[in-house]
Amino acid sequence: FNLVSTVTASNPPDCDRPLYEVQSGDTCDSICSNHLVSNYQLRLVNPEINEACNNIFPGEKFCLGRKGQDCTDVHKVGPGENCWKIAHDAGISIELLVKNNPNLGEDCQFVRPKEV
Repeated sequence: FNLVSTVTASNPPDCDRPLYEVQSGDTCDSICSNHLVSNYQLRLVNPEINEACNNIFPGEKFCLGRKGQDCTDVHKVGPGENCWKIAHDAGISIELLVKNNPNLGEDCQFVRPKEV
């Protein structure tokens, strides 16, 4: 019996970037950090990835960006950074930052170092 549910992604026709093949030890954070893809973006274009991102396994392939949904400017959160600093440095409002990155939470309470 197969007791492990695996996620299988096919290359969607609107995938702008090459598919990424998950390696042993990968996490959503490491994939996003290494390929400058926001965590929100990765899950948006691959809805089969769950919110905790604990259902990715070596050998699976995921799209890293789709036409019309791919962010062109990304930022990797540094130690001690908060939404105000990130928004200020990018020249945007905190409201726009949160709107474009709903995974940050309404009050920007989920900012984590090394997150993209």
